[in-house]
Amino acid sequence: MGALDDVIAVEVEIGTGLVTVTTAAAPDATFESLLAETVDEAGYDYAGRVGT
Repeated sequence: MGALDDVIAVEVEIGTGLVTVTTAAAPDATFESLLAETVDEAGYDYAGRVGT
């Protein structure tokens, strides 16, 4: 999986289209950009990161 190795879980809510990605650590700008691109390529809209 390469650059997305820090992803440890992905949840998709089919009804709403909400995708939740859990990472091993807080993503840096490069990782977040790659994540946004990957989510977009999968057909979902990337809304940004939500703090815990």
